[in-house]
This record gives sequence, C-alpha cells and structure tokens, in this order.
Amino acid sequence: MKCLLIFIFCFSTTIYGAEFLIKFKKSISKSAIMDFNKNREVENITTPYGGFTLLKSADKILSLELLQQDSRIAYVEPNYRYYPLGRVVSDPLFKKQWGLHNIKRTFFGSKQGADINVVKGWELTKGSEDVVVAVVDSGIDTTHPDLRDNLWLNSLEANGIEGVDDDGNGFVDDVFGYDFVNNRGLENDEYGHGTHCAGVIGASHNDIGIAGVMKHVRIMGLKFFSSNGGATSDAIRAINYAVKNGAHVISNSWGGYSHSRFLEDSIKYAASKNVVFVAAAGNSYSDNDFQPLYPASYKLENVISVGSMSSSGKKSSFSNYGKKSVHLFAPGSNILSTVQLGQYLKMSGTSMAAPHVAGIVGLMLSLKEGLTPSEVKELLIKNSKKSSKLKKRSQSAGHVDAYKVLLSL
Repeated sequence: MKCLLIFIFCFSTTIYGAEFLIKFKKSISKSAIMDFNKNREVENITTPYGGFTLLKSADKILSLELLQQDSRIAYVEPNYRYYPLGRVVSDPLFKKQWGLHNIKRTFFGSKQGADINVVKGWELTKGSEDVVVAVVDSGIDTTHPDLRDNLWLNSLEANGIEGVDDDGNGFVDDVFGYDFVNNRGLENDEYGHGTHCAGVIGASHNDIGIAGVMKHVRIMGLKFFSSNGGATSDAIRAINYAVKNGAHVISNSWGGYSHSRFLEDSIKYAASKNVVFVAAAGNSYSDNDFQPLYPASYKLENVISVGSMSSSGKKSSFSNYGKKSVHLFAPGSNILSTVQLGQYLKMSGTSMAAPHVAGIVGLMLSLKEGLTPSEVKELLIKNSKKSSKLKKRSQSAGHVDAYKVLLSL
C-alpha cells in the first residue's frame, strides 16, 4: 500500500476562484444578501449557533481582499482544506499492539515499557455502550468484523425506508453516521484512515484481529475528507452532526496551519454541550507554540492536543510538540489497527496517537458520568506518566496513563 503524502496548505490573502465562507453583518437586510448572492453559486449553512454562507465558485476577479472590503460582510475566509495526520508504514501484519501493552524482555526479566497502561485500566472499566465516540475522518468500513458490533446505530434509519429521512434529523439513511463528502449515509472508507482510527478506539474484544482501547463503545462514523483532503465547511457539518446526535467525544486526526474562525465556533459549540474534542498535534516535526496547527491549537476548554511517541517512549521523529500547546503524548509510531476490506495494517502519525486518547476519555466517561471537558483535560494532564524523554515537549511532560487517570476518578 502506498504511503500517504501529507500536505498542509497555508493560504495567502490574495486568492482568486476559490470557495469562501462568509458571515454577513447582523444589520444587513435579506434583500442585500440576495443581491450579493445573485448569479453566484452559494449555499446557506445553518448551525445551532447561527448560520453562514458558502460561496462555492467565486469568479477569477473576486478575491479574499475584495470580499473583506465589502461593507455587507462581517468576516470572510477561504474554505480551508484539512488533511489526515497519519502515514502508512509498509510492514507486514503482526499481532503485538505495543501501544496497549508494551512488555520489554531483559536479561533480568520482563518490565513494562512505554504504553498507555490500559490493560490494568480494564480492571476498572472496559467502557460502556452508552458512550458515543465520533470519528471525524475519512469514514469507516462498517462491515469490518472487528468494528461492526461496536458501531453507533441510528435505529430509526436502520429500520426505516431506504431513501427516506425516517428520524427527521435532516439526513437520509444515516444509519452508522454520515458521508459529508458525497452527501449520503456512511457506506465505506476507500481511504482506510478513519477505519484505522476507529479500530484504535474500539475494535471488538472478540478473539479475532486486534483489541481497541474500549471494549464497549458506540463509534459514530463521520466522513469529511477523501484522498484530496476535506473542506472546513464539511468539517463543521460533521462536528455539528456529532454534537446533535449525542456524541460525548470527537476524535480528530487531521489538521492544517490555517486558523478558521468558523471551525473554531463549531468546536466552541461542542464545548457548550460538554463534548470533548481530541485532536492530533501534527506531523511536521515542529513546535506548535510558535507555529500553531489547527484544530489542535485552538485554546478552547474542550480541545486536547495529542503528540505521538514511539515504543521507546521518545517523541516520534515526525511528531509536533509544544510545551504550552500540546497537552500530552500517546502511541503513534507503527500502530496496528483495522483498515478497509476487513484487513489490518500498521500506520504512523499523530493520527494514531489521538484516538488512543479519545478511547481513554471514553473510558473515563464510562466510569464517571458528568465530567466536563475541562475536568477531563486536567485529569489527563495531571495523571500522565512523566518522562525525561518527553520533558518540555508538552504541558504534561509525559504520556497518557489510562490506569492512573481512571484510578483518580
């Protein structure tokens, strides 16, 4: 399988012929907005916290600078694209999942290596089917034998009529989630990235394949990107869907270096509904304190930024870091998990680190209901395993420890 080449796009101010997200001033009349939209391809996107307009195909003359000068517009930005933060490693399938249980053999015997210490954590809880973790990514292979029993299920749609919005939530056939790239119910994941992340969180403990961080969970699949990345507008739709449909945790293994006020607003809305937002810190070998990567670097109470470590406990060579902006580290190098067509593969990236933490957050909420996002983040940082190898790399100066944080509840 070919390696994924990760590109992060940063937009300059002079952009022609692109898609734009537009927020009109509250004082502007409907007729003025209709005049702006005349002879243009636009889509009005509604959210629980106010709507905005997607200008789908701007002409070659219209630029971001000209739009910013329009007196009708409060603020405008390009419809930024975000990309997955995982890379495929062409290693053969193997049975050991070092991120969950890393035993090192020495001359003097065995000792625990660098992992999330979840096997001991399972003595306290293995999760709950009442906890919903949304994976905003490239979709999920809903037929994978190691995932299908742990998928979130919209029973009204599952037992309804095909092609009909049976539950009246505005989405047709959203049985396991939704595909915002193709505007249809979630069917597949031709890319494999989202399926891999889902497996890390909640692959079934069923004596086949691998085991996820959570034995009991409901995983909601939300597809917003494909091989050419995903748009801000679709990421916002996916986040809003997750919140509206009961997600407790949202796992986000994607990012870019463009700050989006629209995307930030959607994450703030998730925070207002007590939804924890776990995000990959990035794979650019850089310090997020000085060059923020989003959405991991939004300074919001519900955002948990996760860097990647290797089996030796060191920062993965590719991983971003940040003493202030990255909260903690988790396994991200050579992680074995599920991929499309019922298969398994090793991948590396902060994409793989983030779902480890999302799964642990799910365990925390299974053990103690009502934890707020800020409480979850504080507990994870406080109860991380300190490490000289990760010193000055994150707020916690260490990596996540499932048993320790669950024991603290």
